[in-house]
Amino acid sequence: MKRIIALLLCLVMLLPLCACSGTKHEKQLFAMDTVMSLVAYGKNAEEGLEAASGVIAALDTSLEPDSEASYTYAINNAQGEEVIVSSQVALMLRTALDVCEKSGGALDLSVYPIYLAWGQFKEDTGVIPDDETLAALRKTMSFSETNVTEFSIDGEYTVRLPAGTQISFGAAAKGCASQLAIDAMRKAGVESSVISLGGNVQTLGTKPDGSRWTIAVEDPDAPGSYLGTLSVGETAVVTSGSYQRYFVGRDGET
Repeated sequence: MKRIIALLLCLVMLLPLCACSGTKHEKQLFAMDTVMSLVAYGKNAEEGLEAASGVIAALDTSLEPDSEASYTYAINNAQGEEVIVSSQVALMLRTALDVCEKSGGALDLSVYPIYLAWGQFKEDTGVIPDDETLAALRKTMSFSETNVTEFSIDGEYTVRLPAGTQISFGAAAKGCASQLAIDAMRKAGVESSVISLGGNVQTLGTKPDGSRWTIAVEDPDAPGSYLGTLSVGETAVVTSGSYQRYFVGRDGET
């Protein structure tokens, strides 16, 4: 509950600070382990919000690695065999692979087993794994060898991971979901919208009066206040920090 309250405060800071003209519609939901807020303006706002929230909910279900009904679970347990996935999952994997290559491997979705070994960095489950465990788990990291088929006419794609490799979309899901949600808004006829997916803020168009959005960036050392603001048009503003998910280890280190 404390984490949810903190996230709600973050959403207040990340949403536009200035009032907009036009009819405002808002929807909140909890997905991908965070509180999300979607705001849209105009006559198609409600339809856009429903479409966007539907996209997010579907992704949340299909990407959960612990759910046997998810694509992620199927990919992680295929033991090197091909798995049929949706176009959205294929697109997300191709995007993550592209960033993995351009960053020299800094983004690697196959870090998932190591994330689990650290107890998911939560206060009640966090542990410090020994060096031998980490060394063994590093050998399973082969995300760059993931094979995704080319986009096909019938909308079905296949994914194959090396046997023993497991992934999580945690580092990519919200960013991709933000773009897909905005795409759904646009398709529904919305021309002015801003969404906040737990640190991922994305805008559609400008404010109804034609002015730019004002996005506040929260101060990680003083939750509830902010470091400054950004004046933006149609874009994405993304932050990341360690002040909400962490634990203090037996060695006293955070």
